[in-house]
Amino acid sequence: MSYSAPLPPRRDLIMNGVQTVESPSSFGYGIRAIAIFAITAAAATLGLLLSRPDTLSQAYLWHNTLETSARLQLVASPIAAAGVAAIIGIFIWWLSARKGWNLTEQLWRLSLLLSPVAPLAFAPVFVNWAVWQDHEIPFLLLVLLEILAFKTTLTAAVNARPLELLASTRQHAESARRWGWRVNWGRYGWPSIVVAAALYYTVWFSYYTTIWHFSGRSGWDLSIEDNILWNIVHGGKFFHAAPALGPTGSHFRRHAALIAYVLAPFYALHQSAEMVLILQSALQGLAAIPLFLFARRRLGSATAAVISLVYLLHPALQESNLFEAHYVKFGPLPFFTTLWLLDSQRTRAAIVAACLTLAVREDVATWVVLLGLWGVFADRARRASIFITAFACVYVALVKFVIMPSLAGGQDELAFMYRDLIPHGKESFAWAMVTVVSNPAYFIRSLLEMEKLVYFLQIMVPLALIPLTRSIGWFALVPGLIYSLMETQYHALVDIHFQYSPHFLAFMFPALVFALEKPGEPNTKLAKRVGALGAIVLGTLLCSYQYGPMFQQNNSRGGPIPYKFGWDTEGLSRYGALSVLKEILPADAKVAASAFTVTQISSRTNGYSLSISLYDADWILAPTARSEFVGEERPRTVQALQSGAFGVVAARGPFFLAKKGYSTEKNASVLASIGP
Repeated sequence: MSYSAPLPPRRDLIMNGVQTVESPSSFGYGIRAIAIFAITAAAATLGLLLSRPDTLSQAYLWHNTLETSARLQLVASPIAAAGVAAIIGIFIWWLSARKGWNLTEQLWRLSLLLSPVAPLAFAPVFVNWAVWQDHEIPFLLLVLLEILAFKTTLTAAVNARPLELLASTRQHAESARRWGWRVNWGRYGWPSIVVAAALYYTVWFSYYTTIWHFSGRSGWDLSIEDNILWNIVHGGKFFHAAPALGPTGSHFRRHAALIAYVLAPFYALHQSAEMVLILQSALQGLAAIPLFLFARRRLGSATAAVISLVYLLHPALQESNLFEAHYVKFGPLPFFTTLWLLDSQRTRAAIVAACLTLAVREDVATWVVLLGLWGVFADRARRASIFITAFACVYVALVKFVIMPSLAGGQDELAFMYRDLIPHGKESFAWAMVTVVSNPAYFIRSLLEMEKLVYFLQIMVPLALIPLTRSIGWFALVPGLIYSLMETQYHALVDIHFQYSPHFLAFMFPALVFALEKPGEPNTKLAKRVGALGAIVLGTLLCSYQYGPMFQQNNSRGGPIPYKFGWDTEGLSRYGALSVLKEILPADAKVAASAFTVTQISSRTNGYSLSISLYDADWILAPTARSEFVGEERPRTVQALQSGAFGVVAARGPFFLAKKGYSTEKNASVLASIGP
């Protein structure tokens, strides 16, 4: 029994104010099918040719150098492939007409079904990190074109109802339904996959970041967070952070990270800098679980799982995880939890989660304000949302503009990040916001920088710009705009290798959920969702390959420094040398250490940064190589050794340890290495 489904339905058109009807003709759809076959064949051929070593090279892509024969082949071969595909399609169409078969519908659907092959053929072109290195704009724009084309063709392929091309489809579907009860993926399978992926992410990043730390390559920021937690666990002064402020002062003047008190019991289990790195990886990875729970309520388990996996693979999330430790990266877990609880009307738990989010950091606290506003206008637990919004506003105002400045002598110590937006004579971030409102022309000019465009594309291209297809997506840009794109002359804020990407990611993924929730006819809605998910998966894989650390590790950085993964000979040597020197140090000693050794001694009451001052240190831990000193570390160290105030106790590999009042017998050899 032959099967022939109806052609696409007719469309009512309005032309010159008169309603007309366009009825699909068999001939018209046959011609379109032949054209799609030809275009698909041509594009697939061109994609395969461009992925060859001679064309996928620096010489061709960036210098336009290629032999004439190969260049002509890039034009002739796709034309020939299109011609062959068209001839085959015409022959089948003609033969079916001659035999009295009506295959026009099948040809049309088959052409749509094969159309995703065209953009997919270009995917290998983007899986060559070396050729695209330092060419971010061409790479990101071409990837965007690739995934938008894939989204369009995949949507068309699903709309073609490919299963109906098989005569036995209904029989197979009935069989699947009969056996479907045995594996309930919606309830158990998809959540298990998300949890497993989150745990894998946690273990993977915990392993590599701790090795980076053990090999003496981590720096200042990790030592600050480690020292704060150490002092909390041991009853030290309020937010005492010796690496940043020496023996006095509270780090609360810079960041209101009260979440440290929640993390302190976990840190107490293993009081070290590596524990901070493990906690960071866990909090970033486990954020995928509440994101899944929120997305599942609106999109179903399968789509929610894809979104959560894409979150874990996003290169901006992964690269930020490599750069030491920062509390802003702890924000997505409680934030996504608050969002899920609000959306599911669990008001008391939502308020608790909102308070935890507020405690992460003062900038993360503003996320709660925006989330509360969403709850109010979307009518999600409105009373709780009003309370959360009001409480968050009061909290941010008191902490950011009253308590923190009072601890910093009336200054905003982080205002330098936005200094060009702050009027002369003013010293508060609030004045930067005044400039944004009162002088938009000046603000827009400050946005038009290449680094900011690259950063924005690195965030959005993996998501195929889909969050911006709804108005709420533009609202979701606010935190990233304020805390990243508003920067002036502080480009770490617009670099995925630093810690600030969560300001975008925490809002873009919920916005993605809302964008995929668009209303529509069931069949059309399914096709659009599959097309969008396909584009997101492809975009994330390509961008994560180029910029992330999991697929290839040549472009990864820990902030400004190229990252080394796992143990290497140099890393083992550094680890061994540091282990020997740390055994000599008394547990309660006051130590001043260099930029790449301060994390080795920060798990104590007073572990100072040699970059800032010696303070009242009794010991110095520093490198024996000039290249590893930062800022004023080297002249400060040289002066301490030359004056005889400190004597070298031991030198191992690329490091040495000196003690106040110790014999200066070994000083000369170290001074010869680090220079006068």
